[in-house]
Amino acid sequence: MPKTVSMENVTGLLHGSNLKFLQIVVSSLIDMGYNTRVQVLDSSRCGGDAQKRQRVFVTASRCDLPNTIPTPLDTHSFGNVEGKLPGRTAADAIGDLLSVKPEKGTGRVSFQRIDGTYGTTYNHCEVGNDVNKVEEELNETGPARTIRRQAPVKHYALNRCITNRERARLQSFPDAFKFYGTLTDQRNQIGNAVPVRLATEVARAIKNSCYADRG
Repeated sequence: MPKTVSMENVTGLLHGSNLKFLQIVVSSLIDMGYNTRVQVLDSSRCGGDAQKRQRVFVTASRCDLPNTIPTPLDTHSFGNVEGKLPGRTAADAIGDLLSVKPEKGTGRVSFQRIDGTYGTTYNHCEVGNDVNKVEEELNETGPARTIRRQAPVKHYALNRCITNRERARLQSFPDAFKFYGTLTDQRNQIGNAVPVRLATEVARAIKNSCYADRG
């Protein structure tokens, strides 16, 4: 009986026979004594990931707690909206890696950031996919669509598919974060992950409502 519960899945959970499963989850949490909320969040707006990834979140807090978990508010916008930060585009996320040539292996690569400073990143390497089989091409001026596990994605400015590190950047993983296993394993890990900035906003809402006494 933890204080809070959080779950995440694709928006297909809201349709067809999947909806029955979601209803069972929600009713079970209520029966166990939890205030439960179901919400759809867009990672490009809630947190500001450079990816338009919509996901269903189920959050719940025990009924004996003084507060329920609120819906995280949008923090970013792709229009001039007062109080919102500018949405992050694919170029914002991976533009400073334009000059970094993909290599085989999983080594450490040095690069120059857009602001002129230098850094290093891990696993910026991928055996190239067939660029003629891509299912999506990034838009330089907007966020990426959902980065799925194996779907090839073409770079917005280069005639190649994006690398694993570029995929991770679109999910807001820091460059120091290491992925392990084969290149396919790494793509699966990245594609299955909740975008970091979106996850942070959900965690912040839970902390501020139910764990405020921990500072």
